[in-house]
Amino acid sequence: GVSSTLLIGFFHERTNAVDAAMRAFVTYRVCDVGLLAALVVLHGAVGSGDIARTVEGTWPQGTCLLDHRTALAVGLLLAFAALGKSGQLPFSGWLPRAMEGPTPSSAIFYGALSIHAGAYLMLRYGAVLDAAPAAGWVLAGIGIATALHATLVGRTQTDLKSMLAYASMAQAGLILAEIGLGLRVIPLLHVIGHATLRSLQFLRAPSALRDRHELASALGGHHGHGSTEWPAWLPPRARHALYRASLDRGWSEAILLHVVVDPALRVLRSIAAIEARWRAILEGSTRGTGTEGRRHG
Repeated sequence: GVSSTLLIGFFHERTNAVDAAMRAFVTYRVCDVGLLAALVVLHGAVGSGDIARTVEGTWPQGTCLLDHRTALAVGLLLAFAALGKSGQLPFSGWLPRAMEGPTPSSAIFYGALSIHAGAYLMLRYGAVLDAAPAAGWVLAGIGIATALHATLVGRTQTDLKSMLAYASMAQAGLILAEIGLGLRVIPLLHVIGHATLRSLQFLRAPSALRDRHELASALGGHHGHGSTEWPAWLPPRARHALYRASLDRGWSEAILLHVVVDPALRVLRSIAAIEARWRAILEGSTRGTGTEGRRHG
């Protein structure tokens, strides 16, 4: 997480790059809470966080050794951790912003490694999802929703790296959906194929833009322009509404801000105010005690 954050903020003289790095770092740390909580639950259930004490047998035919309630808790907590690392809803905002970093780091982390870390985690603990199907259904539902969201929003992007970022987000959502539905080998092949293709696309992006401009110069101007295809069976008003929603990223940022971030900040400010009040009271009583002691002396 730290390496990824530092690479996103590599161009530290740009405010957007620093803000994007902090957004990714905060998202990683918040979702790491799910991973740590899952390890605590596992330690309480089997006395260890080692997967060998949790799953019996070899992958992918392993059998979960946890009871249903513990498996459900562990599955949901691991899914929470995987959603943030793979840029899934509602933690998807950091991934397109991570394109502020250098293109090679984008190819390595967000085309191949980091974007698939959540999928690897869920594949490793696939037997836990088999023991708690509800956790798998939750993971599949969020993955499908993210794939639809990223596909629509990616159609409205105007720069190549953002388009590739949303394409990676959509494919990661499909991979997690496959895992949630009980598949094991197909998601693994999907991860390998997508990581190979997407990293090459990221590395090719600057050259593709240069080739595009050279072709336009040779032709005496840009030959045509890209167009976004929307379902023809939708009425024009519905297409316009869908396009507007995609431009606003499905209002996911606004919903997250008003539903999660603002209430959390209010709670934290209230706690800080209570702490400051108690500190003032305790400091006042300490000063009073010291003054009384000097008077008696």
